[in-house]
Amino acid sequence: MIAKVHIVSFFIVVTLFQSTLWAQSKPASIKLEIIAKLPEEVDGCSACFAMDNASLKSEKFIAVTNLTDVCFIRIGGKLLKLKEKQEDIYEGEGYTVTIKTKSKHIADELYSERGTIEIHHGNVTKKIAVVGESGC
Repeated sequence: MIAKVHIVSFFIVVTLFQSTLWAQSKPASIKLEIIAKLPEEVDGCSACFAMDNASLKSEKFIAVTNLTDVCFIRIGGKLLKLKEKQEDIYEGEGYTVTIKTKSKHIADELYSERGTIEIHHGNVTKKIAVVGESGC
């Protein structure tokens, strides 16, 4: 009887240990938040991206660039500033953001954007469809 109790206890401990390891090995998700106020560095020429046209119209942006060397995203309540490493690839604070869009000329210096933003952090990657506007 005692041997059965020890065997059952052993299996319970092993199962709990495996469950804990599995939970710890699951990658955390990346959740972009709305950028409530445009950073001062985004003055003049810029590109602003949102999840959909309604969010774009109401200026609920999830990513903003100054079209030269900086991209901003908000994650975990913190506004992150990423520096451009290559064209449309930004890095900083452990994140890499790649912006791939197609532009459609709307007016004088205004373009409509449609494409994806891919965010990479550690072993987690998230790809989001976006719409946006860019211009000077």
